[in-house]
Amino acid sequence: MIQFTNVFKSYENGVTALKGISFTVEDGEFLFIVGPSGSGKSTVMKLMTGEIRPSQGSVTVNNYDVGKIRRRKMSKLRRTLGIVFQDFRLLEKKTVYENVAFAMRIVGAGGREIRARVSEVLAQVGLEGSEYCYPAELSGGEQQRVAIARALVNKPLIIIADEPTGNIDPTRSLDIMNLLEDINNRGTTVLVVTHEKSLVDRMSKRVIAIEEGVVVRDAVGEYDVPSNVLPVIPVTYEPEGPEGESVPEESVATAAPVVAELNSTETVSELPEVADAANSEPTAESEPDNQAAPELIAAEVEETADSPHAPLPEPEEPERELTSEEINNIDDIINHLPELNFVLPEVPELQTAKYTQADLTGIVSAMLEDVLKDDTDKSEPDNVPAPETTEVSGNGGE
Repeated sequence: MIQFTNVFKSYENGVTALKGISFTVEDGEFLFIVGPSGSGKSTVMKLMTGEIRPSQGSVTVNNYDVGKIRRRKMSKLRRTLGIVFQDFRLLEKKTVYENVAFAMRIVGAGGREIRARVSEVLAQVGLEGSEYCYPAELSGGEQQRVAIARALVNKPLIIIADEPTGNIDPTRSLDIMNLLEDINNRGTTVLVVTHEKSLVDRMSKRVIAIEEGVVVRDAVGEYDVPSNVLPVIPVTYEPEGPEGESVPEESVATAAPVVAELNSTETVSELPEVADAANSEPTAESEPDNQAAPELIAAEVEETADSPHAPLPEPEEPERELTSEEINNIDDIINHLPELNFVLPEVPELQTAKYTQADLTGIVSAMLEDVLKDDTDKSEPDNVPAPETTEVSGNGGE
């Protein structure tokens, strides 16, 4: 499930991309997010994947609080998501089979499991017989099918597709949407960010429309529906930056007229239950978190020990040595880092190639160690010392 509650997002340049949006996506839904360029769609996607954190409000994805999640748990959140990109992002020097299998190798799957699962998903997306083709030998629609298979192979709870038909011939776009619908019918939640009006109208699914950082429509039906189909509940904006610093005046000035306009909407005043909710005193549970989200490398705030509801401390996870197979995987991942920026979005500095081979080995080995700790199907690790981990400073994707 995905839940946005009164979410604001302001960037360092003073732009407020989201202005108090709230919506919930239930398990098993098929949902379109639409809106013009610059409306805030990309920010919504980045919040869902944990690439950024909300400035105010809360974002919960598959029971993970994106605003408070610890860095070492971020990979576990992302293992519940499958991302489909507009530009495919396939490894050009690997075959169709290898591209899909690579996503399983990253999470430590064994050879037998990989062979069975890759064959299964390639059949599901209609690519039987294309296992040994390279991306350049495929059409745009076929490449997108490979990208969907890669997103699907690790059995995610949610598929997030960013303009999946943007680089495809219009005659093939409907095929891709039908494929996503078939995946949804098998139980996977599917969220599609798009501007393809004709496809949205034809699919007749739930549509959330975002304009200037505000949810203006949320209804089942076509791309364009009357703006008063679903009333927008009044919102407030209490800007606060990192460590108590105030948000730039430009952001406040941008948000203020939007909030004022929403609170004066006739649709809201005509609904007593909405008006009552807006005028009632907020409870401790409903009040938005007005503190800025910590950076990815920061720990969650712990409750005091004498609190009756304080959670039990998490048990320390024992360290483990990497196997020789995992070490070989590290080298392979490093060789493809320029093409795999999406694998480690919490370390955007990788894209600038500032770090040495040793630094990259440390980052990737730490990632593999984190995601493989709970793999109970693994045999006892070889007595091979793990590569030395080098700490890398950065903003953690903020």
